Amino acid sequence: MENVCRHTRTQVIARREGVDYVRCQDCGQVFEADDLESASEGDDEEQRGVGHAAGE
Repeated sequence: MENVCRHTRTQVIARREGVDYVRCQDCGQVFEADDLESASEGDDEEQRGVGHAAGE
């Protein structure tokens, strides 16, 4: 099984035209801060079972 980084420790490295770019301090991946926020919202929903039919 592959270890998946959850990008819990990030640092803003640049701002351009209203977009923040962050780097994960654990794995080094660079991405837009909005992408991280939307991904973490999806993770929260999975943990609570939101959007899944009962019994799945």
